Amino acid sequence: MAKGHETCEVGLINGDFSHDLTAWTTSATGSGSVSINDSLSYGCLPSQTGNKFAFIAAYSGTGTLSQEFRVPAGSQILTLRAWNNLDPTTATISIVSGGQETVLDTFIPPSMQGLSNPNDYFSVICTGNAPASLSLPIAAFAGMKVTLRLTGSYISGVNGTFMSFDDVAIH
Repeated sequence: MAKGHETCEVGLINGDFSHDLTAWTTSATGSGSVSINDSLSYGCLPSQTGNKFAFIAAYSGTGTLSQEFRVPAGSQILTLRAWNNLDPTTATISIVSGGQETVLDTFIPPSMQGLSNPNDYFSVICTGNAPASLSLPIAAFAGMKVTLRLTGSYISGVNGTFMSFDDVAIH
């Protein structure tokens, strides 16, 4: 749990990252890092300009966001959006309960950028892709104290190995 949170809150807090990383803890390996951004889409995802989101720089490493909370009774799904900038990264969404990690999904989110010339790392263009919108079942965890983990992991690339998450919610 993030510093300053001594009790397990009921329900996910700050899933839109409007309060930066409040209620989230972060970790990173290798050259990975986790921060908040509101503009690093280079115009390829205009809806995120001024709209804060979690931003994982995964070059040669991983970055993880975690939040411990009690899943409200009757909750059925976890929803979120995820995307890459240029180079592919792997997103893993998991829930830890009772020391057991359950991976809900592992995938490569769509890239918002591409290269017009594969030999020129600075020939970045917009792909026209939209972020992945996920709905993952969590009914098995209703009423339980869990930790949600959102991880971005390096696959390959040298220019734009950035993974982003936003609009994380429990329904």
